[in-house]
Amino acid sequence: MFLTVTNTGVATAHDTMGCSYNGTVTQVMPNKNLFNISLASTGCGAPSTFTGLGALLDVAGGINNAFTVALDDGTSGGALQFQ
Repeated sequence: MFLTVTNTGVATAHDTMGCSYNGTVTQVMPNKNLFNISLASTGCGAPSTFTGLGALLDVAGGINNAFTVALDDGTSGGALQFQ
């Protein structure tokens, strides 16, 4: 999955199966690397809205270079890491 988040919190994503996702990413608290996420899927079966949390992490000596998310749509869920 490929995820883009603008500086205003607008999120867009797509995956290799043809699904598209649109939604928002908002910071839970100022100066904290924890975020609320909401993504609605289209183009891959029944539309779903996934919600959850994301954390901006330091990986392999980098600074804020990985975004780990856990999302759920009430039926299924999972975790992803973007670097």
